Amino acid sequence: MNTDMYTLDPEKRVKNFKEVCRGYSREQLIDEAEALLKERLEQPATCPFAIDLAQLLELVKQDDYEGALALILEQNPFPGISGRLCSSHPGAAIGHVQRYVADRASLIPKRLKQNKRKVAVVGSGPSGMTCAATLAARGYHVDMFEALHEVGGRLSYSVPSFKLPREVMHDETELLLEMGVEIHKNCLVGRTLPLGDLQESHDAIFLAVGVGPPQFLGIAGEKLKGVCPAREFLMRVNLMKDKTHFKAESTVVVGGGEEAVDAARIAVRLGNRVTVVYRGSIEEMKVGMEDIVYAQEEGVTFLTLTHPSRIIGNRQVTSIECMQMMLDEGSTVPIEDSEFRIDCDQVIIVGGFNSNPLVNSVPGLRTYEDGRVMTDDFQRTSVKGIFAGGRMVSPESNVVDAITEGRKAALAIDEYLSR
Repeated sequence: MNTDMYTLDPEKRVKNFKEVCRGYSREQLIDEAEALLKERLEQPATCPFAIDLAQLLELVKQDDYEGALALILEQNPFPGISGRLCSSHPGAAIGHVQRYVADRASLIPKRLKQNKRKVAVVGSGPSGMTCAATLAARGYHVDMFEALHEVGGRLSYSVPSFKLPREVMHDETELLLEMGVEIHKNCLVGRTLPLGDLQESHDAIFLAVGVGPPQFLGIAGEKLKGVCPAREFLMRVNLMKDKTHFKAESTVVVGGGEEAVDAARIAVRLGNRVTVVYRGSIEEMKVGMEDIVYAQEEGVTFLTLTHPSRIIGNRQVTSIECMQMMLDEGSTVPIEDSEFRIDCDQVIIVGGFNSNPLVNSVPGLRTYEDGRVMTDDFQRTSVKGIFAGGRMVSPESNVVDAITEGRKAALAIDEYLSR
């Protein structure tokens, strides 16, 4: 069952950055939860958080939101965040239920008596935050290190406020401080603070520093004025609050994931006509259909099975040349003589990513050829006492995946330090 949630009118919301999806009413929530409960009897649960949905539903029916939140926090320390960002995950509907509860109650998770063990969490994105909160609840002293001036990692620099309001971010990250986590901002581990120092001062380390510098596509014209990587665009607007740097009339966004759609929806709010170009089909886009529908409502055009071949201009971008693709036995291949141009004065590119520089500074840390850190099923790396998660392990993981990995790592660290 998919119950329609109240959303802001598209014509009004494109003029501001207010939250678009306002969630369920109480009646909708109960209907959705009962439908989910019935589905769970017929097929395995898709939500990675093992929450007793029947008990959760009963608490909501009793309007016991603190009790419901306490139940959720046993598995998921940030339901207000994850519930808003799980639209691309199979368990999205359960996330919406968690969000409803989190918006109506406030509670600090129970914390065990503090022990003498110290854990360093490097990176304050969703994976790092979850690991830190889970370990703090189990009595560990946790130091969390963040290279930027704000906590949240990609939640702060990549996710726009119309998907994740900053007050929700603030309230749930404040939870870390209330649980005793010490947060060290503007601290770049590996440069301003050697990782070796943390190995000496802490009993275990969780690395969750994300990916390194973005890559371009390797096509002609990428150095023209008006071409920028999506990460730079998102960071300037979301983190630096710079809404004047990217002045354009027509923008083409190249890519098919969450960052591409988020960048497109931001560009619309900056007054641009926006086209998203993606080489695969719309079903292959690594973003929830909910976000695609919202983008289409806001005027974003999607050209799927379309691949950029070069960017055209004289110093400044004037157009982008693309070719049409077709599906052939599970892959996409170009259609001969199908080139066409899209007039534009800005191109935002979601390419690949290089590995984080920190990865190469850890002696004995095993990685794959593409720079991803190797871990086992418990987020353990090849270096004793060092665990890893988030996008430095799985570059295309979503927020819910990162939260799941952070919790998994915390439980593995607890087991490791309890021997």
